Amino acid sequence: MVKRFSMIISGRVQGVGLRYFARDIASEMNLTGSIKNLHDGRVEIEVQGDSDLLTMFVEKVRVGPQLSRVTSYTISDMSIVENESEFIVRY
Repeated sequence: MVKRFSMIISGRVQGVGLRYFARDIASEMNLTGSIKNLHDGRVEIEVQGDSDLLTMFVEKVRVGPQLSRVTSYTISDMSIVENESEFIVRY
């Protein structure tokens, strides 16, 4: 089943390679969406794909790259975006 959600991540998540880490994981799993830094120091991910793969994606992002430290996150369901073909880093 295809799902889409928004994930807001707090902690040491900016300036540690998390956006590129998440992009690479999403690409490997054939997930689509985007990731961006927020002005308040958090990171926002919109991700879409198979629900089982999304669960694995969340676990990998929670661990993150070596220098990151996720202290909390929230997930909110979103509507599916048709014809989305990649996962991108937004600036």
